Amino acid sequence: MNTLSFQAPEDIEKQLAYFAKELDRSKGYLIRQALKQYLEELEDYMEAKRYKAQYNPKNNVSFADIKKRYDNN
Repeated sequence: MNTLSFQAPEDIEKQLAYFAKELDRSKGYLIRQALKQYLEELEDYMEAKRYKAQYNPKNNVSFADIKKRYDNN
C-alpha cells in the first residue's frame, strides 16, 4: 500500500477525527473508504460523459414506431 499526504482544512480534520472515534475506525480507513467511493462515482460520471458525447438523437426510435412494428406481427 502506498502512502499519500495532503493538507486538509481544520474543520474537515475535526469531522474526520470525530467520526473515526465514533465508528472505532482509523482516519486512514475513513479516508480510503471515502476516496474509493468518490473515485467510483467519478468513473460513472466520466462514462456517462463519454456516452453523452457519442449520443446521436438520429438513432432514436419512437415508441409509436416500435408499436407499429410489433402490432403488425
